[in-house]
Amino acid sequence: MKVMITGPSCSGKTTLINTLKGKGFKTVGEVARELIKKGLSTNSKILPWKDFYSFELEILNKQLSIVKSVNKSDLIFFDRGIHDTIGYLLYKGGKIPKAVLELPGMIKYHLVFYLRPLNNYSKDSERWEDEKTSRMLGSLIKKLYLDSGCEVIELPVFSDDKDENIKRRIKIILDKVNAKHL
Repeated sequence: MKVMITGPSCSGKTTLINTLKGKGFKTVGEVARELIKKGLSTNSKILPWKDFYSFELEILNKQLSIVKSVNKSDLIFFDRGIHDTIGYLLYKGGKIPKAVLELPGMIKYHLVFYLRPLNNYSKDSERWEDEKTSRMLGSLIKKLYLDSGCEVIELPVFSDDKDENIKRRIKIILDKVNAKHL
């Protein structure tokens, strides 16, 4: 079962993925973060602020490879996915190959959890968007999942207390996964 955790930047996706991993679940981290960390350490030109399209296409290739390699019977939680990458490409505009635009209709996740943004937006070394851009991208990405027929469950921010928010979001995610898995 493929379960997607998505939403705008600074909505708690990576924190939830790390929490699920800590509980023993199989997870796939955010490919963009990994590529940015690698690019910064090697002074690569394939970074979103240097060569946006090459960067996004590299993410897309890695995501496709990951999705093709997972065992369909395994429960796996993903931090962002192909729909997210296409959302970024659409946001920037320009010519996007038709085959790329068709991918969201071909890649299905059993459940998609869309996280509402946290109340304390902050940038870091891998997060390049400002808050307004992040929210706009989040809405576009959510629409891509919905338009491709994925079941999207929106998770609000329950509390400004980080631990309480994580606990409540994880409970809903695991309850929904268990209900779907039965």
